[in-house]
Amino acid sequence: VAIFVAMVVAIIKECVKQCLAARETTPMTNYTPVAGETLDDENAVGSVFIKVNLFLDIFTSSLTSMSMFLPIVGPLGLVLASDVIFGTRMRKFVNGITLFHEVSAERRAKIACYAAKDLFVIILNIIIIPINIFAIQVLWCMYWITWFRFIGFNFTGDSSFHALQRYGYTWLEVSQLEELWWVCGMVLSSFLLVLDRENDRIALLLRRHKKRAESLLCNELAKGRELWSRLCKLDDGGIFGGSVHDVAVSIPMELAFLAVSIAFAMLPHVWMCLRYNVPFLNTHLLWYTCTYVINIAGVSQRFLSQAQTVRNLYKRRCTELATFQALSWQEHDAAAIYDPFATNNDAVRQARILLKENIPRIPPLRLDEAEDSRVWWLLRELVLIEVKEGRMKSEMLVSVSIGFACFQAVLSFLVTFYLADITAISLVTVIMMSVFQCFIYFALLDSRDINLMCQEHTVLLHSMVADMNKPLGSQRPLDSHLAQERFLLQVATLIEKQPPPETLVSLTVTPNLFFAAVGTVGTLLLFSLYLLARGLVHMKTAAETGTVTG
Repeated sequence: VAIFVAMVVAIIKECVKQCLAARETTPMTNYTPVAGETLDDENAVGSVFIKVNLFLDIFTSSLTSMSMFLPIVGPLGLVLASDVIFGTRMRKFVNGITLFHEVSAERRAKIACYAAKDLFVIILNIIIIPINIFAIQVLWCMYWITWFRFIGFNFTGDSSFHALQRYGYTWLEVSQLEELWWVCGMVLSSFLLVLDRENDRIALLLRRHKKRAESLLCNELAKGRELWSRLCKLDDGGIFGGSVHDVAVSIPMELAFLAVSIAFAMLPHVWMCLRYNVPFLNTHLLWYTCTYVINIAGVSQRFLSQAQTVRNLYKRRCTELATFQALSWQEHDAAAIYDPFATNNDAVRQARILLKENIPRIPPLRLDEAEDSRVWWLLRELVLIEVKEGRMKSEMLVSVSIGFACFQAVLSFLVTFYLADITAISLVTVIMMSVFQCFIYFALLDSRDINLMCQEHTVLLHSMVADMNKPLGSQRPLDSHLAQERFLLQVATLIEKQPPPETLVSLTVTPNLFFAAVGTVGTLLLFSLYLLARGLVHMKTAAETGTVTG
């Protein structure tokens, strides 16, 4: 009864908050026009936007959302965590409905599918969360029965609890896994929800910052306005501009992730059924297995979807930055022997071809000209703002992936060492670490390339100054020549003093950090794979020996 009342209160609380928020403010989207007074807001000023450490906020919000699993006061924790548990999902659904009315008719079917999926997730969580809280409370009763008696709660007085307790202990003896990963899955699920909420907040601030940068580029420089208009139409708008909605995972991909997640969630149950001849459809524990599968499949599908979204977004941003590199250098007119853009050079060369073949053709900027150099500077700031979109989510997901991979590897080793045999944990560890390794590799690879490509801008500017001062070069008026030289050198100094755009727990993503992170997780993966293969060989040998002996 307490859980049901808490659920109703939490839902009403979030619905009221959504109604009040809808009346007070209009959510800003990529299609909402920005007025002049909006650009004057302090949050929209570029100098105010600085990198802040969100780890503490995310950590405290995650702890708050986990309070619903505390003993006795769990229902009260559900009310306190309503903003994370229900508010994030409701805001996503409301934003989807708003976006449905604003987009073109061709995109409405896709947006409607996403909105229907969000509504289904809300309904499913309304059903499954009370069951989760009830199951966790039962676990507290099992393990802390002495403490409950001490404070006056005698759960064993209910005969039905004896049966439930017996079923729970039986399942622990059979699986030895579902209890542990149920809790771990809930922790990861809460973290992903908090991460979505914080990412939306940062995305709103970035959109305001982007609007100001667009106004500076397009309103003050006629060439900048024309260039940005052409770039946004380049490759059917698939490179510059856009937002995270343009790289969202498709519905078929979401369904594929869901199918894979369900199969992954069933692995512990299937493992125990095959190894210990446990009935697959155990009527006494079927509800337990179904609840576990729903929770683990949900969090696995959400992680895969977010990881793929981050991958798609960074792939697009790397292409955007490569196109900017191609736009920054006169390949045929420059006196440099080598291409100043060595990082991701194949993509840069493809971008040069795309700019040439575009109709109308987009010529590269001449940094020795005053107007072109200023356009280049403002365009670079605009590109870096777009690159930052999704950075916080990528950084946190990579950090959590590394942490979970190390925790999983250590746990698998300790369980295997203690039991002198492999368990379902060994199989789950190899699968999870394989997914983590792929995500960490591609995410850090893109982050490393973005940092290296941004560092090459200083080399470009210095080489341009050297080209302007080369002997027997073109003669220009001395005043304009010195002014342009000072401007380029000052911009180069400013870029050198700026922090790199991509970080990992406040550490710059460098080739050394990339190698250390990928190498560490890869080594743990190989070790876990070795333990699993070794255990399977021992199991096969023992089975053959038992058959021969029999």
